[in-house]
Amino acid sequence: MKLSAQYKNNSSFSKSTKGFTLIEIIVVMAIIISLAGIGFGVFFQMNKTARENETQTILEAVSNAMIARSADISAEQRATVGIQTGFTFPNGNGSDGSTEDLVSYISGDFDGDGKTDEGAETKLPEVSPTKSGKNSYLDEDGRIIDSWNTPIRYTFPGVYHTEDDGFDLQSAGPDRTFDTDDDIILK
Repeated sequence: MKLSAQYKNNSSFSKSTKGFTLIEIIVVMAIIISLAGIGFGVFFQMNKTARENETQTILEAVSNAMIARSADISAEQRATVGIQTGFTFPNGNGSDGSTEDLVSYISGDFDGDGKTDEGAETKLPEVSPTKSGKNSYLDEDGRIIDSWNTPIRYTFPGVYHTEDDGFDLQSAGPDRTFDTDDDIILK
């Protein structure tokens, strides 16, 4: 009898053994999954907001560079870029490739040889044809792109900016589709 009582006390199945029940493990897993879901949601929203702000910055930088160029462009350079008499900026039809002419206009590469012409200065280094990589606003086709790598559309004369010399710069936004409610338009 003594042996049997001693066996009971040393048994691995005694009531004093502690552990987690299946329900406790499921509850902890549910809490971890919920917190991870909330964290990913916040991360994706912050990423979207950061890209929208970066795109707005790109549009403003391109606009400022265009305005700076318009102050010092010569008649000969205007003709080389194809600016119509009486206008300040190159024509822009709002297509995906509409910013290609802006690259030469802003960078001072009026003859299209990939280098800033003598006597001209680059108004925005990020759109220089010689610039590439992360610090460039250009894609491999020489178009100005937004933070989603979608070509920006340029329209001159503008649709949204109808005043004299008004032009539009428009990004497709997060959905990468133009003319939807998330487009980013320089106003």
